[in-house]
Amino acid sequence: MSDFVTIDGILSYFENAVEKKEPVAPSTYLDGAAKLVILSGNLDDELIAAEMAYNRFKASLLETDGITVAKAEMRAEASNEYETLLHLRAKRKRIDAFIQVQKKRVDLKSWDQ
Repeated sequence: MSDFVTIDGILSYFENAVEKKEPVAPSTYLDGAAKLVILSGNLDDELIAAEMAYNRFKASLLETDGITVAKAEMRAEASNEYETLLHLRAKRKRIDAFIQVQKKRVDLKSWDQ
């Protein structure tokens, strides 16, 4: 639980619990969801920075003489910038899904038992 202070730590905790089939207390789910909501602002900032880095890279490719838009797009999608962007987008989707599941779990009457 000491890793419960970062997005990666929180997601890793729940991933390990699922893999080991360990029960997780409702209060732990709520705590994790609340922290993910708060920390997701940092992820959004990283996501914006990654998107801008990718766009700058793609723009620099388009400024190269003789390169077509299709070729620039293909090269850009093979870049580290694009890979980073995809990882951050996927992490954001996992956080959103976790929060949605948490909202559904709270409505279950049997959840507290």
